[in-house]
Amino acid sequence: MFIRTKKINNKLYGYLVKNTWTPKGSRQKVVGYLGKVHQLEQEQDHEFTTDHKDPQTIAKQLILWELEKHGFSQYPDNKHQLINNFIIYNKKNNSLKERKKDILLKINEGHLCSHSLKILFKELDKGPLKEDQDPRERATELAEAFTNAGIQIPQDIFIQVFQTITGK
Repeated sequence: MFIRTKKINNKLYGYLVKNTWTPKGSRQKVVGYLGKVHQLEQEQDHEFTTDHKDPQTIAKQLILWELEKHGFSQYPDNKHQLINNFIIYNKKNNSLKERKKDILLKINEGHLCSHSLKILFKELDKGPLKEDQDPRERATELAEAFTNAGIQIPQDIFIQVFQTITGK
């Protein structure tokens, strides 16, 4: 499955799409609506550093790092939320909303949204490599999960995360 955007009345909307095979060939089927797409430009750049070893914690820090680079700041009355204008990111459930409606952020080469973050954390939870599993294939899947979520993970951090979750 992948995210497709569609322009309607000069506004972009995100949909979850899957490929299915029919006698006439490949067809795409919309599985669900994900929300309105917002495109934010990077406002600042600063280096990512962490002293954590846990891949889940590092991923959460990377999400906050990307959001801060794109103009998000701590919500004044809630330590679990970041805000940029009317867009709110909830750290507890990894949701992005604008006025209580789910949205997607088009940042870097991906879409940061509840769905892409769910896929990323699912990939991080896979655990050690199985004996017959190719580490390059697993590394590609993990890299795609970060990229599809719009997170530019530094190479040294990616290697650290990969080695921790796979035991290799």
